[in-house]
Amino acid sequence: MWVRFRHKIVFALFKPFFFIYTRLKYGYHAKKYHLDKGPCLMLYNHPTNLDPIMMALSFSGPIYFVTNDDVFNNPLVSVLLRYLVAPIPKAKGVRDISTVKNCIRIIKEGGRIGIAPEGNRNYSGRLNHIDKSIVKLVRFLKVPVVLYNINGGFGVNPRFSISLRKGKMFGEVNRVISPEEIKSKSDEELLKIIIEGLDVDDVLLQQKYKSKAKAENLESAFYICPVCNSLSSLYSQGDFLHCKECGLEVEYTEELLFKTSNPLFK
Repeated sequence: MWVRFRHKIVFALFKPFFFIYTRLKYGYHAKKYHLDKGPCLMLYNHPTNLDPIMMALSFSGPIYFVTNDDVFNNPLVSVLLRYLVAPIPKAKGVRDISTVKNCIRIIKEGGRIGIAPEGNRNYSGRLNHIDKSIVKLVRFLKVPVVLYNINGGFGVNPRFSISLRKGKMFGEVNRVISPEEIKSKSDEELLKIIIEGLDVDDVLLQQKYKSKAKAENLESAFYICPVCNSLSSLYSQGDFLHCKECGLEVEYTEELLFKTSNPLFK
């Protein structure tokens, strides 16, 4: 069996620790939900490295997360992970049939599966490309699909930055797609529902994310100057992004917006 009673104990024991840790370090609040008993597929957006843990705080019981198989490279870590939480390994960048088979096995055993369809964290805060193969998996499993949003993750922990920003994050269920609705929708309609249900724009939250160097390492996300189109000419300093070729100076604000007097900046 993949689904084990010990996984329920592990999640229950570690949840109070991660509740306190994510609250203090990330300012994260997870809304509590009581789902119907039985298997389901849980999809979530991916702004930080701790997204699986953050999502799991909203629910009771274990969730079996699909994880890139490179986390199993360390033999000791691999043994511990498999024993404690039994993640589902997936080969990075390819469609892995063994991953699908393991998902089916877990669903048949009554377990819940967690997947970040984006695959990787994004640099912009908005949703990355989602492969349409997720629709095939949704249809194949024939279970309810939970669409979960992690809000404020890009504001607090942008991928381009080394340090965290002070602000608020919260997790919530956007919607649940029933098996009946899944059956009634076309592949294109289902993909649209999933994309719209997972896409989060932290700018619209109208919150402030404070840091002593808000533009830190922003040049890792922008390779070309938007004004003079020069390559690798951008550099960050404090709250500002500069171009050493045309002299562009852009402030990156607490509201996650760009502010400049340069009329050519778009």
